[in-house]
Amino acid sequence: MKQFLIAGDICLFTSAPQDLKYSKLWFLLFLSLLVPMYTIVLYQMQTVSFQVAIHQAGYSVLLILSLLAAGLWFSNKSSRFIQVASALMGSAVAAGLFMLIYMYLMTVTYGFDGFEAKYPTFPLKMIGGFLAWNFAILAHILRHAFSKGIFFAMGLSFLLVFSSWRIMAAAWPFIS
Repeated sequence: MKQFLIAGDICLFTSAPQDLKYSKLWFLLFLSLLVPMYTIVLYQMQTVSFQVAIHQAGYSVLLILSLLAAGLWFSNKSSRFIQVASALMGSAVAAGLFMLIYMYLMTVTYGFDGFEAKYPTFPLKMIGGFLAWNFAILAHILRHAFSKGIFFAMGLSFLLVFSSWRIMAAAWPFIS
């Protein structure tokens, strides 16, 4: 339970990936929580079937973890992979829960179309805020993982997100 709280503290920038315990069990647990949650978000935000959303979520998580492993290997810090990947997935689960709760409340309260009609730009601003927060969390994790400055980590975060987005767009052209 403490590991879940540490993942939440990483989202608040009060903990670092090194604070998570090195455990393959936690790695697998965060992985098993992230893929279904990411599948639900993709299914709700896109007009694709649930099966395609599952494939996209699994492929996306595998791609991000592969790029992370390659980056850590090239910088001779591959022993940090389990902790960094656990921090990345745990913080994504914690931040994703806020996103799912927001989407659920807006759908139940107004119906998503009704809410957009009443407040046309608010849902986009909230989703943009969540994306910026996730980008900052990723930079925070990568800064500690690679023992570099924040500007290097922000650039690496951008490179990681942009390259995974382009690869995903090539694999599923209807995303872009």
